[in-house]
Amino acid sequence: MAFAAASAVVLVFTGIVIEFQLNAVERGARVEARDLARAVAFDVALGSERLQQYVEGLHKLYGRDIVVLDAQQRSIADADPTEVGSVFDDGDGDDVARTLKDGQVRYFVERNSYHPDGAKQVVVPRREVGGTNGPVVGAVILEYTQIVQELRDAVAWQIYAVGGAGALGAVLVALLGVKLSRSLLLRLEGEKEAALQIEHLAFHDKLTGLSNRGMFSRVLDRGLKQAKRDARQLAVFFVDLDRFKNINDTLGHEAGDLLLKEMATRLQSCLRESDCVARLGGDEFVIMVPGLIGVEPLAAVAHKVLAAISRSLTLGDHEFHVTASIGISVYPTDGEDERVLMKNADIAMYQAKEDGKNTFKFYSAEFNTHSVEKLAFESSLRRALDAQQFRVHYQPKVDCQTNRMTGVEALVRWDHPDLGNVPPGKFIPVAEENGMIVELGRWVLNMACRQHVSWRRLGYSPLRMSVNLSARQFFDDGLLADVRDALVLSGMEPAFLELEITESMLMRNAAKANDVLVEFKKLGIRLSLDDFGTGYSSLSNLKRFPIDTIKVDRSFVRDLVTNEEDQAITDAIIAMGKSLKMSIVAEGVETEGQVAFLREHDCDELQGFFFSKAVPASAITDLLMAQPWAYPRDKGLVWGADARFSDSLALPLA
Repeated sequence: MAFAAASAVVLVFTGIVIEFQLNAVERGARVEARDLARAVAFDVALGSERLQQYVEGLHKLYGRDIVVLDAQQRSIADADPTEVGSVFDDGDGDDVARTLKDGQVRYFVERNSYHPDGAKQVVVPRREVGGTNGPVVGAVILEYTQIVQELRDAVAWQIYAVGGAGALGAVLVALLGVKLSRSLLLRLEGEKEAALQIEHLAFHDKLTGLSNRGMFSRVLDRGLKQAKRDARQLAVFFVDLDRFKNINDTLGHEAGDLLLKEMATRLQSCLRESDCVARLGGDEFVIMVPGLIGVEPLAAVAHKVLAAISRSLTLGDHEFHVTASIGISVYPTDGEDERVLMKNADIAMYQAKEDGKNTFKFYSAEFNTHSVEKLAFESSLRRALDAQQFRVHYQPKVDCQTNRMTGVEALVRWDHPDLGNVPPGKFIPVAEENGMIVELGRWVLNMACRQHVSWRRLGYSPLRMSVNLSARQFFDDGLLADVRDALVLSGMEPAFLELEITESMLMRNAAKANDVLVEFKKLGIRLSLDDFGTGYSSLSNLKRFPIDTIKVDRSFVRDLVTNEEDQAITDAIIAMGKSLKMSIVAEGVETEGQVAFLREHDCDELQGFFFSKAVPASAITDLLMAQPWAYPRDKGLVWGADARFSDSLALPLA
């Protein structure tokens, strides 16, 4: 009886340990699923097309089944594209509807014809842009059945070992007695440690061994509760390595991983036991520093962290001096919960980068105002294309000798419903930074080609259509396909399309740039070098690339009449281009004196406010209708300074 009882104890204990392991797997899977769903839910500014691509990409790479819903539970993005537009049915439960109502994260099991055995799901809310406490505008549902299975597969041998050991223990207890069963119980205790190790992996970064985002969230929550009880200060440091991508790109990801491990070790070495450092991902780390009072002690910690990171580091045959930018937010001054403190520390970190890197900044409300404005502006920019707020205007180019319009340059304009006309100098750099410039540039190209064909179909003489390419657009892998599609879909003849690029774009990667230009020439497209003379101008550079036209930068044209140096530079550029059989366009022409100089020095075409600003297509159409532009002046100009376009009229003013 005693042996039987002991055997039963062994079996029961075995079951408990296995259950403990399985629960650890479930907890780890839930944390991973929740964090991934929150990441998808975070950027509500993504358009429906980009959001669908994002969801499909996660499904393709990691096998994650994700559905994004609007407030009516209708799918707006789905890992299965055929399900987009359908209403999500969560079976007998109402977990999704409750989350849409109260904004709480929920876990549930979905059972329907697709999942007869039940699918584990997590639902998280999507909120309006710029706030996590704002109205719920939808939800993200992620199935984590596969994540559970993946974690179970990773520890399957441990579960089998526990079960086998337990069964063997029961037999041996029955055969050999209580003494042997005690030793097996010790073995099972070791298996319990293995189960604890599983939970450790779920809350720690695999590369560095530091706490991960999930664990840091727990620790920070406990720290904030303690700080509130003790009425003490707590700080959050957001640490981002400067120019880490350069090392990754130069030496490869293996070297980058070694660097991150070393940085993790250095961060741990300069902190107290009560502090907590975690890796959020990539080259981002975060530190909780409780208990220090005042700015000076926190500044001392920041200096210590910067000094530790900046010590020389050898990777292979290379020696590096890595630096970091740190943003600091403080409880309760800068926020009273995890979300606000993390956000404000992040904002302060970006301010440190803007101030030159290798420094730290304490959060200030002024930073937040700037950041919120920037986020709101970026969000408006992302929505502007779908909302049809962009317009394409066209600035004429005229023949320097005959004064007849020979072409136009397509220029994008943003007509914002609240801000009015947003200057291109304000939104183009933002679009370039966030990558939207590729989509925007593709739209401008298509509109310009269609407009050219529209003028041709009305019977007007063909104008050369010039379209600018941004740096990010020029090096985008889909550019050639975009240009071909624009020509084919519009029916435009390639000979009338001219693409404008800058010298700096070409010299960024000369070999790749030349390959792209050669492909354009094969299509029969003309190529123009914009802002010539401001970058890497030389005869050897010009000879390297198949360029048809060079544009004299407006900075040389502005003081052309009075500045002898600008006159010499402009004359040299024209002569250089002519020697290579290129056509020359002068931009920024605003006075009759500039026109006279450029005509005398054999410039081919002129562009600028002296003739016209960029105007809607209808204004160009009216000019074409007025052929042969019979507005002669004493100097023989077709239209001059007293005959520019007004803001409201499409015809030249007499």
